[in-house]
Amino acid sequence: NSSPSIRYPFRLKTQPTSCGLEGFELSCLSDKTIWHLPSSQDYYIQEISYLDSSITITDVNEMACQFQFLISFNLTHSKFCFLPFNKSYALCNCTSKVAVELERTSVELIAPINCLSNENNYVYAIYSEYSMEYMPPSCRKSRTVQIPAGLPFQDVATTARATP
Repeated sequence: NSSPSIRYPFRLKTQPTSCGLEGFELSCLSDKTIWHLPSSQDYYIQEISYLDSSITITDVNEMACQFQFLISFNLTHSKFCFLPFNKSYALCNCTSKVAVELERTSVELIAPINCLSNENNYVYAIYSEYSMEYMPPSCRKSRTVQIPAGLPFQDVATTARATP
């Protein structure tokens, strides 16, 4: 009842292949719709928008650290891509905390991401269009993640969800 409506191009794995397109197979588990990505893992489908051809997903493991979810998310070998209005953020590993002054500048900085940091390593996210020159020398870029652009910036660290 709470699951999204499944229609073409999606199909349930129990339906004939002619009911949907390859790569759009879904399954059900305990009244939840599951999407399996070959290069990643399984995800719950929260919403399917047939109007704008998008899906909203959450991690089946319900990770407490949403950035960990974004790091492991991989659309390789799938028929999906990120929506063009997602924002790219560089994850930076720093051996010391970034000064509060930098956190308060116009540089979009999520500081620090506690669930990815420890006492010897602090992980920050900086909007990818900014150069690493804004970050202190103790920081190195580790990777880039996509974050839905509609999220309030201050809530990204706790509520980020991928929308492929």
